[in-house]
Amino acid sequence: MKAHGRTIVVAASAGTGKTTRLTEEIKRHLLDVEEPIAPERVVAVTYTRAAAATLAARVRLALLAAGAPALAQRLEAARIGTLHSVCARLINDYALELGLTPELRVLDDRLAAHAMRIALEAEVGDDERAELDELAERFGDFDWARQVRDVIALA
Repeated sequence: MKAHGRTIVVAASAGTGKTTRLTEEIKRHLLDVEEPIAPERVVAVTYTRAAAATLAARVRLALLAAGAPALAQRLEAARIGTLHSVCARLINDYALELGLTPELRVLDDRLAAHAMRIALEAEVGDDERAELDELAERFGDFDWARQVRDVIALA
């Protein structure tokens, strides 16, 4: 565990008590008598949705057990989730400041593939496409569009 001011990072392997430790740390900071933090300032990132739900439920129960039902209710404002869900929420919360629409949503695989096809069509001209198709023919099992998608996925 590393603490930098009020930022706490817990990194450990499975089954080592991360959820228990995080539950106690979040509860302690929310209930701190001298300098409590607001639930809106809590950011907890987990690997799975199930782990995020478990963590949020345990913190809520701990706050209720500590006699802080109002704080337990406000826990909905905390950003507890997977990396993707926490980032999506931050982007949505600050969309206007980022110059984005607050109507953002995550694309499913089908829509993402469609968006990629549209982007490739817009960026790869007819002459380039003909050259790439010719190379694909020469190499046999070469799908240049898939290669482009793979490079983007790695970025």
